[in-house]
Amino acid sequence: MGGLPSELIRRENFDPFYTPMTTATATMLEVLEELFKVDSDLSSIAYRSQLIKCRLDYSLLSLKRLDKFIIALRQHRSIEHLELADVPSIRRLFLCLTAYVGEVFSRARGQAALWFALDEINNFSDLNKLAKHNFPDMWQAIGLYSENVEIPEVERAFLVLFSSNKKSISEENVGYFLPAKTIYENLVGNPITSVYDYVVDYLEVVDVILSEESTIPEISKVFVEAGLQENINNLLPQQRYYLQIKKPNWLNENDALYPQISNLQNLYKSGKVIWAVLIQANKQLFNTIKNNEPNGYPAEIIYDPTGRTHLAELLNYKAKVNDSDNTFLDNYLLPIKKISILVWRLHLPNGLLSMDIFPIIISEKNEDIITLLPARFWNDEFVQAWLSIAAKAHSKKDFNLSARLHKKESDRLPAWTLSNTISIEELTSNKLYPDLLTLFPEHQFTPKKSDKNDDSNTV
Repeated sequence: MGGLPSELIRRENFDPFYTPMTTATATMLEVLEELFKVDSDLSSIAYRSQLIKCRLDYSLLSLKRLDKFIIALRQHRSIEHLELADVPSIRRLFLCLTAYVGEVFSRARGQAALWFALDEINNFSDLNKLAKHNFPDMWQAIGLYSENVEIPEVERAFLVLFSSNKKSISEENVGYFLPAKTIYENLVGNPITSVYDYVVDYLEVVDVILSEESTIPEISKVFVEAGLQENINNLLPQQRYYLQIKKPNWLNENDALYPQISNLQNLYKSGKVIWAVLIQANKQLFNTIKNNEPNGYPAEIIYDPTGRTHLAELLNYKAKVNDSDNTFLDNYLLPIKKISILVWRLHLPNGLLSMDIFPIIISEKNEDIITLLPARFWNDEFVQAWLSIAAKAHSKKDFNLSARLHKKESDRLPAWTLSNTISIEELTSNKLYPDLLTLFPEHQFTPKKSDKNDDSNTV
């Protein structure tokens, strides 16, 4: 599983297990929300009322209207460099224009913007070398500066990271877009090219050609690149049973959690992976597994279906959540959700909720259809971190389930069975979700019989 090295992105803004993350994304989306907020009579954004008249609809054509706005503003008055720091409303205007241009570029590429403030990047020079290697024509698009001249800090203030494959970002595919550069030059400095031309030239470098009248669809989701479908397809026949959840007796079809298990086959086939943060859970999920107890219990989590909220922010929101006041979730600029989830203990590394964060699979069609990402598909480092925390809490016992799972699979037994033998009736029980034939049409159910009567019985 690839990722940008942590030496490029400050540790607090880097998720070493799945994907780069950033706190600047919320900053940029917040200022855009302020711009478009209908019921706002007063605004901290300078010239907001004139800016709204530009009909900023995230089209390329809207950038031409934005250019006219900036030209008119410069004719009206000169904006000085120091005002970006000393005058809050001018600072917000600069952020707003930068955010808008960055979002237009990202939507045109079909990849949600991952925003970084310059102070979130440890070494811009190293990032620059990687980006220039991956996109050799990038400097031509940036314009003005030769390859040996460093871009001024103010023009690197906020940047958007993107990747050539539009999925995970790694050393081999990373690029960056500098919307702050064209906004600063046109708003404050000496404009070399218009905002419109700057964006279009940059898009050509990354092989995106759009008509200026084209409607650009919103792209707001950042998913973990976990290789989920490929990993599932590569499971051996005896490993496929690990994917299944055995419906607890307390869970009926009228329960709000039932759609989560009844849609597991769709989640495994086409679901996407994002982070979730635990709020509270059934106490059994914190105790070691006992053979006479069910393995599925409810827990309450929060998550951002778009995947754009920094994990650290989700953890901060955990402290604010309580049963009587969830208004902050409603007022937040990204759609953070609080929901109950069925936690299948055998899909945790040790059967315990040892950390407050874990990856989940989410349906793109219905954001309430989710399940825990089975730990077999977790990053190894994250599994070890999980087990290490568990060991500290349980007197150096981490209860790692992997040995148990491997033993059962080598004996041709499902992870969820308590016996040493299995029948076809049990393997095809209507209490098991998903039905393996919906995932693997060629699957054959081969029960493990006792040693005394080990006849083959295959369907």
